[in-house]
Amino acid sequence: VGSSFSSRRLFHVVIPPLTMASASVNTWPDAPTRDDLKVRTEKRDGEETVVAVDGVFNYQSGAVERCLRSNGKLYTVRDGTGSDGAMVGMQWGPTKVTVENGRLTNPNLDVDGFELRRFPTTMGHLDFFDEKPLFSSYFPECERLIKEVTGAKVARVFDYNVRSQGGKLEKKEIKGGGVQVQSPAHIVHNDYTQTSGPARLRQLGNKPTMNDVSRRMRGEAPLLTQEEVELGLKNRFMIINVWRSIRPEPCEVYPLALASASTLDPN
Repeated sequence: VGSSFSSRRLFHVVIPPLTMASASVNTWPDAPTRDDLKVRTEKRDGEETVVAVDGVFNYQSGAVERCLRSNGKLYTVRDGTGSDGAMVGMQWGPTKVTVENGRLTNPNLDVDGFELRRFPTTMGHLDFFDEKPLFSSYFPECERLIKEVTGAKVARVFDYNVRSQGGKLEKKEIKGGGVQVQSPAHIVHNDYTQTSGPARLRQLGNKPTMNDVSRRMRGEAPLLTQEEVELGLKNRFMIINVWRSIRPEPCEVYPLALASASTLDPN
């Protein structure tokens, strides 16, 4: 289980059929705005609840070769502080998308690949910027949540990320870890492929490397036993992001957008 935190709200993305523009860029792009494609549409119901909005997202352009397995042509690199680093093979295509209010669609983990859960925590806002309470309190909370949601027998948190635009600009670091706060990811992406997912599971059965969070938690001990790794590879395993708002106030900028698995083409 990979655990991430941010001030974000849940939305549901309908995959668009048309890429509007493209550019060859190997750096992290800025977030496109509604002005980029003159997007102004907002749909509300009779009670003035926002049902859907049109937005603009950084997809890969149609010229990029897509593949469910790692092909060595399209990837990103993280640096020693855990910061988002260089990109290889990227061509961005700002794309108009209809975004539905995920709180009204009742998304399901098995169907959509994500769902919304009420998940009270003992953590305060500032606790998320300190590895000591993250390790001792929040990671166990996330593991209990994932077991409850999925029925998994084994759940382990192996990484985390705090995303905050203000924190990134201030070059804020997580106390005890030397890890920098990251800005919101302004790109449509998937964290793992059919190649890197099993590879990550195998890595968790080895001694952690210098940049692994588990090294700071457990020292040299592997996060998973070899038996657990083999059971996962033989049967089934999942890598799940646990996103939450770390403030009590609703997020008003950079909300989290998720694409339903039911709208994706497996080919």
